[in-house]
Amino acid sequence: MALYESELTGFLRSLMQQHPELAQKQREARALWWERKTDPDDEQRQHAAEPKRAPYVYYTIGKAKSAAD
Repeated sequence: MALYESELTGFLRSLMQQHPELAQKQREARALWWERKTDPDDEQRQHAAEPKRAPYVYYTIGKAKSAAD
């Protein structure tokens, strides 16, 4: 029994066969954006700048509204 391969998987497989240099470009782009070291000071400043949120965002604090409101 043959294994199923979607059209997208087939397209990507043929694209990578036709353009093998894409694998290297993909690794370079991933290293640039995802696999980089972060500065702890930057992380701390970013965390401090985030707005404070309620523990449960769908819960309103205060008087509950009735159906008549």
